[in-house]
Amino acid sequence: MGLGVSPTSLTIATNHQGLAKTELVISNPSAEVGLFTIAADEYADWFVFQPAELRLDPKSQQRVNLIIKPNKVGRYASNLSILAYPLDNRSFNAASGIKVPFNLTVVNLPTSQWQYYLGWGLLLLALAGAVGLIYYYQKKTAWWQKLLKRLGLI
Repeated sequence: MGLGVSPTSLTIATNHQGLAKTELVISNPSAEVGLFTIAADEYADWFVFQPAELRLDPKSQQRVNLIIKPNKVGRYASNLSILAYPLDNRSFNAASGIKVPFNLTVVNLPTSQWQYYLGWGLLLLALAGAVGLIYYYQKKTAWWQKLLKRLGLI
């Protein structure tokens, strides 16, 4: 059973509690239909493969989306294992496989913190503006008329 993968290695950088996305292209160069599975050797709970298992016709390929959700800061290195199994029961049922090395760098970026506070600040500003508009439209006298009256111009 044949198997091909691209890229042959991955170098990924993301932030702590962030999300990184990339893709692999799995190919079946053999002349028979195969079942392909993808899994991480380590840190398996950080990886989501879409799809994690696929069926490929002879001489075909498919993209696999890879989503990485790390939960610790640091540098990590391991492998992704891609295994190919023939679906034809008449053929020899030995699986073939490829290890794709990956290097993952997870940093604690301060930008995620200011984006968090910026989001909440904009939400509070929008809420204050909505309250102000409601107050403004419920009054019979416009705010600028009240201001002119207080200044003694009316």
